[in-house]
Amino acid sequence: MKRVSKVGLTVVALILIAVALWFFRPWSEYSPYKIVAFRSAHTEAQWFANFHKVLPSRRIAPSESPRRWPRTPQELNITYEWEGEQKTLRDYMAQTGVTGFMVLQDGAIAYEHYANGSMPETRNMIWSVAKSYTVTILGLALKEGVIKSLDDTVEIYAPRFKGTAYGETSIRHVAMMSSGMNFGPNDKWGPISLWAKTYFDLTARQFDMDDVAADMDRLTPPGIEFRYRFPDTHVISAVLRGAYAESYGGKVTWAQLMEDKLWQPFGFGGEAFWVISPADEEGTSWGHAGVSMRLLELAQLGQVYLDNGVPYGEAGGQSRFTEEWVDGVSKPNARFQEPALDSFYPHQGYSRQFWIPQDYDGEFMALGGFDQVVWIDLKRNAVIAQTAAGSRHGGVSPLEQFKVFRAVVAASSIDVAHQEPATGEATQ
Repeated sequence: MKRVSKVGLTVVALILIAVALWFFRPWSEYSPYKIVAFRSAHTEAQWFANFHKVLPSRRIAPSESPRRWPRTPQELNITYEWEGEQKTLRDYMAQTGVTGFMVLQDGAIAYEHYANGSMPETRNMIWSVAKSYTVTILGLALKEGVIKSLDDTVEIYAPRFKGTAYGETSIRHVAMMSSGMNFGPNDKWGPISLWAKTYFDLTARQFDMDDVAADMDRLTPPGIEFRYRFPDTHVISAVLRGAYAESYGGKVTWAQLMEDKLWQPFGFGGEAFWVISPADEEGTSWGHAGVSMRLLELAQLGQVYLDNGVPYGEAGGQSRFTEEWVDGVSKPNARFQEPALDSFYPHQGYSRQFWIPQDYDGEFMALGGFDQVVWIDLKRNAVIAQTAAGSRHGGVSPLEQFKVFRAVVAASSIDVAHQEPATGEATQ
């Protein structure tokens, strides 16, 4: 019995040592311990601002010809009524936990505000706003002819997905979040959500997101309903990496594509960082999230659409989008994508990796968790970019947020119209 007990204790000790080594990983710059320790010792705003330092990431270099932004500074002393209460823009920012708020109007910075420790050079994790950057590269690839058609299937371009449920799905339905895959926001993996389990696999277990998505099965036929699934967007990034691989000698990273196709030609002036897993040279960027950037580069995504895909500095230049692309991302592509009160996301519809607000009138949005937002208004030539640490502040309803953004755009449009042409320093 004593020998059996000693063997048992030895086995337990070895298991504990293995678990400790896995958790602390003294041989690696990144570990579950470092993630947990940093998160527990910092505020949500600090966590978002340092995400790319705590998790392995690849750098996206700033443009060699950064766009210069004139300034038309405004106060935006906005008041609005909500549920019988008079509120201000500052009330909204406090309730949402805003860390950065920027307004672009007619190609100039009309308003800029930082809070909760954020500064102009802070690079915030923008969560699912990343999806809208990913689909923008898809729009550029269509114009280049690298992707022949949205109706092509995923496996034509992404060999990893041959013979899988995602592989047989069209790029169009993946972009519309109507892939039919069995991965919804309410799905559970035991006592926790499947989403939480997947992020644990990506961060702590350092799984490759390509492999995670390839293992998923189908719930419904594609193209019949909108169901928000973040692996859909990652699959788009895999399609694009595969489509461009030949022109890069057989393989290209997602960060490199982002740098070459968007950052450089459109004059994004700040470096960005996109998380990868596993943490090595073969690591794959998450196509759906994990990018950290300045507030200015967040707003600049909206300006790309206001400029209809014409690169910075090419006055009278040719759009790098197909003729229908902006229309395709700024409006629902099917009836089931229209904003509805009784949907899982009330008052918000969808298009291709962008959201559509209720009563949309040339407006569409890139949204990320914890109230990261890019609000794009095509009719009024305006963009609002917002970073936030919203979960601890309560937030506001979508309808109240839409009301605030529309009031901001209306006020900035009026103020700019009454100002003299900007002569101050431009921002890069």
